[in-house]
Amino acid sequence: MDSTDLSRAARENLQTIRQLMERATVYRAISAGPALVGGVLALGLGAWFMSRPEGVTETGFVVAWLVVLVVVDALNTFLLWREARQRGAAFPSSSTVHGVLALVPAMLTGGVLGLVSILSDGDPVRGVLLWVKGYGLGLLATSDFAPRSIRALGWAFLATGLTWFLWSELTAAGDAVKANEPIREAAKIMAVTFGAYHLVYAVRTGWWKRQGS
Repeated sequence: MDSTDLSRAARENLQTIRQLMERATVYRAISAGPALVGGVLALGLGAWFMSRPEGVTETGFVVAWLVVLVVVDALNTFLLWREARQRGAAFPSSSTVHGVLALVPAMLTGGVLGLVSILSDGDPVRGVLLWVKGYGLGLLATSDFAPRSIRALGWAFLATGLTWFLWSELTAAGDAVKANEPIREAAKIMAVTFGAYHLVYAVRTGWWKRQGS
């Protein structure tokens, strides 16, 4: 690739990032809806699993959370498509693709490793903590163009995941929890992070808050 091609590619990348930054407030408001729905579903499902952990298998646990993921992702995709249609823009736009490509590596890695930990190793606590940390790292990977609220959410997930991991790995209390009530503990982690944190984010960045971070 010659210098002309490199210069053109650099300009295109800068333009994409600029468009993402300019539309950060809109995307933040759009994401409040899926965050609200996801937060409510995660809190409800987490509470249900915590109330009757003995009747839940690792496979059932994973399938239930994957259903929540599909529902929230479908809603998010629909809202982005509707917003693009209202602007008369193509979907997915280059800025949307750029954002997804930034998110995917960390989230996919955490997701796959979490599934292996739960289904193969029978360790739902470690598995969901891998989901939490992968999600946090994915959000932080968008720091170059995401609003501060997204970065704050990413740090909250990452810090919580790391802290909970250290507690569960380094303390006798954590070992006892993993041995006796792993589904209950895993459900608690999901309810706190994907549930409560997303609800806080939704309230903080709802559609009525188009200004600020």
